[in-house]
Amino acid sequence: MKISIYSLSYNKMFQQGRMDAFQFLSLCRQLDVEGASLHVSNLANTRPDYLKRVRRAYLDLGLSISKLAVSTNFGLPIDQHENELKQAREAIRVGLFLGAPLLRIFAGSPAK
Repeated sequence: MKISIYSLSYNKMFQQGRMDAFQFLSLCRQLDVEGASLHVSNLANTRPDYLKRVRRAYLDLGLSISKLAVSTNFGLPIDQHENELKQAREAIRVGLFLGAPLLRIFAGSPAK
């Protein structure tokens, strides 16, 4: 079994600007875990130049990327799914770029 930490566990710090993806990865190394899982919302952007730096940080710190996650809501009415699909497709692109073996998609809640 491999131990990994998920960036959403530190989401409040990300939102407050007290942590970024690189600080999160450094913390994972300091805590001596083997992997780190990122949520797309915890990335500053998804441009290739930035993602190259993130991937390099994983490698330099000796961490594996456990998974990438994205929040979507497919419980919305079907005519509102296009934006959710767009987010999922972008996360797939980012996950492939970073070499993530898994993509966690939050499916959402059923429409009420």
